[in-house]
Formats: sequence, C-alpha cells, structure tokens
Amino acid sequence: MRSLSEKLLARKIVLHGSAAAGSSHKVLCPECSHTRRNKKDPCLSLTVDGDGDNAIWNCHNCGWAGTTKWDDQPERRPRRGPPVRPKDTIERPTVEVMQWFAERQI
Repeated sequence: MRSLSEKLLARKIVLHGSAAAGSSHKVLCPECSHTRRNKKDPCLSLTVDGDGDNAIWNCHNCGWAGTTKWDDQPERRPRRGPPVRPKDTIERPTVEVMQWFAERQI
C-alpha cells in the first residue's frame, strides 16, 4: 500500500508541508498552472480525508478533479458479451416506391 504522498506524486501533485488528516491545502495544478499568466498562483484545492490515507482535489481554473481513494484497488474490466452483428436485411421496394422512381425516370 502506497503512502498519500506517493499517490499524489504519481499525479504530479506536490504537497508542501504535512498531509495531516483533515487538512486542506492550496497548491499548483499540474494540469494548467504551467499555461497560466500567473504561474505561481495555487489554483488546486486539496483536502486530506479524516484518516489521512486519501485526498480529494479540485482545480478552480481548469476543473480537473479527482481522488486517490481507489488507487490501491485492483483494476476491474467490465464484462462484455460477444459482439452482436446487425442483420443485413434488404427488402424489395414496394409498388409505390417503384412508381415514384418510374415517374421520375430513375
């Protein structure tokens, strides 16, 4: 099981200071801070949950949000059945359709 700081560093979030349980921080967003005019403005709000093992974040500039809650769980792939092929059913045109083509000399 990885520590909270390792989980955050995997997402390029650098937390300065301690990650005490229940604490809130304002840090630089790894998704958008490098493109902003004021590159040193901390726009990512990060909150460490009550047990101190996970965190949740939201960027007030680009809207990037996420959590570390499910990092340690194995990845599950959704089950899918066999692909269903569409049926190739071409019907003969009706008498009305054939008359319409004949009137237009098609």
